[in-house]
Amino acid sequence: MDVFRLQTELVELIRAEIAKRGQVSFAWFMEQALYLCQHGYYSSGRASIGRRGDYFTSVSVGPLFGQLLAAQFVQVWQRLGQIDNFIIAEQGAQDGDYARDVLGAIRNLQPAFFEALRYRIVEPFPVLQDRQLQTLEKFADRVEWRRSPPDLEPFTGIHFSNELLDAMPVHLLVSTGDGWREKFVALEGDKFVFANQPIVDPALQAFVKKLPTRPAGYETEVNLVALDWIDHVAAKLERGHVLAFDYGFSRDEFYAAYRTTGTLQIREKHRQLSSPFEQIGHADITAH
Repeated sequence: MDVFRLQTELVELIRAEIAKRGQVSFAWFMEQALYLCQHGYYSSGRASIGRRGDYFTSVSVGPLFGQLLAAQFVQVWQRLGQIDNFIIAEQGAQDGDYARDVLGAIRNLQPAFFEALRYRIVEPFPVLQDRQLQTLEKFADRVEWRRSPPDLEPFTGIHFSNELLDAMPVHLLVSTGDGWREKFVALEGDKFVFANQPIVDPALQAFVKKLPTRPAGYETEVNLVALDWIDHVAAKLERGHVLAFDYGFSRDEFYAAYRTTGTLQIREKHRQLSSPFEQIGHADITAH
């Protein structure tokens, strides 16, 4: 795979779309940078985790995270009546390491639960499905794939994710002192630049009404995708738990007066970059 060529193609695709449509929300830009077909940071399979990658996760440092949660999952199964066809649905499984750790630990801890267990991986990208299939070859009879939460069957069990929410596209807002405007992405020649615009998205307008007043120049993020996501998951989970592990803050901390530039981060090879317009499709973009 020619990484440089794909990265250049991604940048050109985004430029062409902005030239055609005009300014776009940062949420749209972030979605393309991370998830556009074979070009995005995640959808291309380029996301690199671990010491030689861009960042660490609890899964990348060893199997202990999965083993500990496997013991918790056994308890959940027991409390729900030790039912047959108990489903663990994982979203954001990357290479499948967590699923392998959990399934192996459950098989050793509680064979009866292992026999009752079915594992679903929510994964829309073929390159990651292929990696997961290889990692989970020993558990092929336990695992099935779904493209999105709405594709899950109604189930009793657990929906699990680790560092999924912070990778969902976010809208960027900036305070004017007496209200909020949205930061759009525009073109200035060949360069990507921010342009502040009135908020026109109805869902974003409704959300902004709940925000505290902040001084001019204060910036923050809004994750509307997460609100839709939890609705989709809740519609399928009949009994059980949603476990979403991630970084984050309480509402007071998130909108603290000192957090003037929000929580947006761009990371490559364990370095924090200064702009989301650097290394597009080759760096991770998150907001907490």
